[in-house]
Amino acid sequence: MEIRRTWSPLGGTRATLQRMKREALSAVYSPAIVTKATDIVRGVNGHDRVALAVALNEWVRLRVSFLDDPIIEDGGDFLRVPALVLREINFYGRARIDCDDAAMFTAALALSIGLVPRFHAVAFILPDAAYQHVYTEVWTEQ
Repeated sequence: MEIRRTWSPLGGTRATLQRMKREALSAVYSPAIVTKATDIVRGVNGHDRVALAVALNEWVRLRVSFLDDPIIEDGGDFLRVPALVLREINFYGRARIDCDDAAMFTAALALSIGLVPRFHAVAFILPDAAYQHVYTEVWTEQ
């Protein structure tokens, strides 16, 4: 398990979001992620996507503390893979992560139980600026 770096001089936001998607999708093959996601939603009606998403969100929200993104001069970004975030939660009871890691971890949990997540990147300065925050949205339509 590792921290992976993304970097792209052009389209840094797009490159990071694509990497986040790949990492979340590959986490579905992690027995630890699948087991944790299944445990989190145990007792929740499996046909109620809203209830499943709420259960995941609450569990993650109670176990993460947010850190600022490190400033990297060349525009790259560091991403901690979902299994590494889960290992930190299992060891310390919570993880200190940035929004990229939280979004990717939440997406991996959602995918593991059959929900469809997507990432939203937000820039607060200019519409075409590099993103400053990212979060996960889960499709809950029945």
